[in-house]
Amino acid sequence: MKHVATIASNVVGHGKVHKIVDSRVAEFSVGFKAVLSYTFKSLTRCKPSWRANFKSQEEVQGYKEALGLAMMESGIDTVEKLEHGLIQLRKDTNDFMPCVGKFIDWCKDGIRREEERQRIIERADARKVQQIESGTFEERQAIAKPNIDCLRLILKESRRGNK
Repeated sequence: MKHVATIASNVVGHGKVHKIVDSRVAEFSVGFKAVLSYTFKSLTRCKPSWRANFKSQEEVQGYKEALGLAMMESGIDTVEKLEHGLIQLRKDTNDFMPCVGKFIDWCKDGIRREEERQRIIERADARKVQQIESGTFEERQAIAKPNIDCLRLILKESRRGNK
């Protein structure tokens, strides 16, 4: 059995890895490249010491390519997922660029939260259907309405007290 380091050195030595990565990067559409540019600009605007991470334009391009591949592999395919990563980026107190994996984790955190929110909505809808079918939905709404009105009144009074 060959050792992993031997296999890796043979592959890298023949340039096969670069060809594989280059072919995957070539698959990036014009729109996806624009998203990558926007994401990179957002990263650099939030991280004042971003230049310390890169010594050349090739390293910047390599970071963008790695970010693009990681986004594709991780299913970061909606603006909402990307935006959640950017929100976490703005909250991060580190002055330096995050590694690609950390940024992807921030985006995925948004995916997990969105999936949980969707499950909660589905469960609530299922309960509402059960209540409607059993005839208790209207009764619960009749009880909830005065409580909501009471909360509004309390909030209104508390705002007056703060002024």
